[in-house]
Amino acid sequence: QQRKQLDEHQKEFEQMKQELELKARNREEIFEKQAGELATQKIALASERVSIEQQQQALDKQLERLATEKIAAERQRQDLDDQKKALEKANKKMEKEASSLASEKKRVREDMEAAAKLKEHLDVEATKLLSLQSSLEEREQVLVVRAKEQDDVAKRIAENRESCEKLQEELKV
Repeated sequence: QQRKQLDEHQKEFEQMKQELELKARNREEIFEKQAGELATQKIALASERVSIEQQQQALDKQLERLATEKIAAERQRQDLDDQKKALEKANKKMEKEASSLASEKKRVREDMEAAAKLKEHLDVEATKLLSLQSSLEEREQVLVVRAKEQDDVAKRIAENRESCEKLQEELKV
């Protein structure tokens, strides 16, 4: 009976041993499968790592390029700011010149108005002078006529004096 029990235990043991071996083989297959998957994942991760490193290098280069572009953009902005200041300064100068020109234009207009008034005044004075000149010419003509008349009178007086003197001499004789 012990032998029977021992055989049964032996059978159970063998069965358990076979089950354990089967389980061990199954686990081994699972482990091998997992190891294969892990190796595949490791290869994929290594490939992904290389890809990430390449992307990182590309990003670093892009970052350097962007930094260079940023510096260039800042210089350009500074240049534009300088140009803007120069334009504002030139604009202020032009505004001053425009104001000065407007003042000059106003002064010239006032001078022209004064000149026009002076011309009107001079035209009036010229008309007066022409009138005076005409009046003087008329008086001169009158004086010339009077001077002729006086010459004629003086000649008659001289003639009369001569004839009076002749008469007096004749009377004395």
